[in-house]
Amino acid sequence: MQGTAILLAAGASRRMGSPKALLPWGTGTFVQHLCSQLDGLDFAARGVVTRPELANRLNVDWPIWINPLPDRGMVSSLQTALQFVSPDCPWVMVCLVDQPAISSETFRKMAARAGETGWTSPVYRGRRGHPVVIGRECFAALRAAEAEQNPRDVLSRFPRTLVEVDDAGVAQDFDTPEEWQSFQKAKVGR
Repeated sequence: MQGTAILLAAGASRRMGSPKALLPWGTGTFVQHLCSQLDGLDFAARGVVTRPELANRLNVDWPIWINPLPDRGMVSSLQTALQFVSPDCPWVMVCLVDQPAISSETFRKMAARAGETGWTSPVYRGRRGHPVVIGRECFAALRAAEAEQNPRDVLSRFPRTLVEVDDAGVAQDFDTPEEWQSFQKAKVGR
């Protein structure tokens, strides 16, 4: 059985000042672009975890999974997603909505390495990033974690595989308007 793709889009985007999921990317938005990138892979299921107030604004064909307490942190969004994951799902690929620059090749490479250890993360020039592939053996620990915990702290109890990728997008996210504008200027200059 294949894994499940989880796209986390429940952050408050306080520093950005507007929902990052709805920022423009190509002909759509961050969330639409990432869903499209991941649609090219063979997942058993997929879903976007988001805040209640964004659910009707995402305009994607994926199932929308509402995190009722999104301000509690990323673990609470993972716990929301795991409620929808099939009991026999061997792994999940966790993607962050503020990382739209990840290549489809990186998503394929990470999916191909799924199930090797407890969890797998990409590395670009020494910087670790996303998407992270989490094996079923980690699900119970994530479900039992305090919602405010850092997911890395929960996963640190399990073996980890690092996958070298030639993709700066895995370690590049956008938290402020300045970061986003700087990236856009650099992208136009290429």
